[in-house]
Amino acid sequence: MLKELKELTWPMRVLLVDDEEIIREHVKTLFSNLFHHVEVAANGALGLDLYRQRGAGFFDLVVTDIQMPVMDGLEMAAAISDLSSEQRLIVISAHNEPEFFTRAIEIGVDGFIIKPAQPRQLYETLRRSAVVVRAHKENQRYRESLEQMVQERVEEIEELMSRDPLTGLGNRQKLIRDMEQSGGGALIVLDMDYFGEINDFYGHRVGDMVIVELANRVFSILPKECRLYRYHGARLAIVAPDGFERNRVVLLARDLCDQLSHEHIEIGGSSFTFEVTTAVSFEAPHVRFKTAEMALNHAQTHHIGSLVYRDTLMLEATHQHNIEWTKRFTEALREGRVVPYFQPICNTQTGKVEKYEALARMMEGDGSVIVPGLFIDIAKRSRQYLAMTRTIFDQAMAALENTDASVSVNLTLEDLLCEETTGHILSTLRVLPSERIVLELVESEGIENFEQVARFFGQAKEAGAKTAIDDFGSGYSNFSYLLKLKVDYIKIDGSLIQALNDDPAAHAVVETIVSFAHQNGFETIAEFVSDESILERVKALGIGYSQGYHIGKPGLL
Repeated sequence: MLKELKELTWPMRVLLVDDEEIIREHVKTLFSNLFHHVEVAANGALGLDLYRQRGAGFFDLVVTDIQMPVMDGLEMAAAISDLSSEQRLIVISAHNEPEFFTRAIEIGVDGFIIKPAQPRQLYETLRRSAVVVRAHKENQRYRESLEQMVQERVEEIEELMSRDPLTGLGNRQKLIRDMEQSGGGALIVLDMDYFGEINDFYGHRVGDMVIVELANRVFSILPKECRLYRYHGARLAIVAPDGFERNRVVLLARDLCDQLSHEHIEIGGSSFTFEVTTAVSFEAPHVRFKTAEMALNHAQTHHIGSLVYRDTLMLEATHQHNIEWTKRFTEALREGRVVPYFQPICNTQTGKVEKYEALARMMEGDGSVIVPGLFIDIAKRSRQYLAMTRTIFDQAMAALENTDASVSVNLTLEDLLCEETTGHILSTLRVLPSERIVLELVESEGIENFEQVARFFGQAKEAGAKTAIDDFGSGYSNFSYLLKLKVDYIKIDGSLIQALNDDPAAHAVVETIVSFAHQNGFETIAEFVSDESILERVKALGIGYSQGYHIGKPGLL
């Protein structure tokens, strides 16, 4: 019996507290044969001081007498429990009155030994505590191992998600993150002018080959200090580090434009010319990408080969555009012409439509439909965005009467940080069949006020609603909050889904996301499922739901 007990107890560290020196030394001698580390204290106050010095978690077991001067054993045990709720405690006492046992149970004492202790009682009490301590340590090791495994998987996905699957270059999220971290420098953006026509006429496979060749040619021209990214279509970005002279950056942008526009490539028996436009921004990091894009769009519209962003360049045209669209949007919102269109989401295996996503649309007086890319920024700039969110949400909730499927509504960080909006949503959830409502966070990069966002998601789930993260895979930041937000659905970014047929790297990223989702109990939804071949890939990967034009276009419900 002693040998079996020692196998359990020997790895443990024990704190023994007793005011009677003879008993304390006798028990210490006994414990020294059972535990590899034993420390003693003469009363509760000294025992508590020693426990604090060593730190919570140092001692596996605390064994204490009850009646002692200065501080009794139960007072000490209560204070220790406050420091560590998982601390194992055993009380030794000659008293067996009910009030002592009641106090000990309330404190959370694990075992009792009545003096004079019988060997069998002592060993059995120690054995039970040792079994609990061993199980706790094994669970702790398992949790640490699992956390380490999850962290390694997170780092793996981080790396995959920061790369463009087609070219292997950094993607848009990595570009923005790198600019914010570096601070200085300049940004050159480049676009192939007639790439859309190549895609339409020759198909995406040839278009992808052209993009890869374009990236290779640009890379061969760049100074080694510059970093190259692909952020959309045939658009590339070059980050020039701090220290590059402005004139050198401007000349590099012009050289790229001149050199590439005279180069020809042969792909699949067809000849292509790299006719490109470039633009440069030296603005502050937080607006550098936006201003470079503005200059690029302006240059392409006015057929300028290379252009440097300047405030005065864009001011007049932007001001006129904003006034016109603000008026149009304000009238549409007031007249009830900002409405949700519903895109179906089907069960990938059965093909049955089980969900719809509500997407904002603006109806013009002539019946034409305006997509959000043309009015969302105007809504935000004119401070009408939150009113639009509530309008779309209310109409989407009304549409629940027209279907048995679930309906998801997009919410931005701005929505979730507005108490009026979140209060309106939560009050609505309490009176509707909230189990068919999904709240979808469409922006999760760089969440500030994270606790406020997490609290709202928790309240929504308590009310019965489901939650989702959109565009998962487009950047690391939304992944960093995924486990903390405890969402129900992960919507896998469409750029990855579209590349499944042709790009092994994209396939590997999606496969990793799906595996992680399954391990952690998340449902998955593939976005941008545009044809049957992609749908078959989505099925094979085990993605639960599919959304895209192949499943159905957005429309009224």
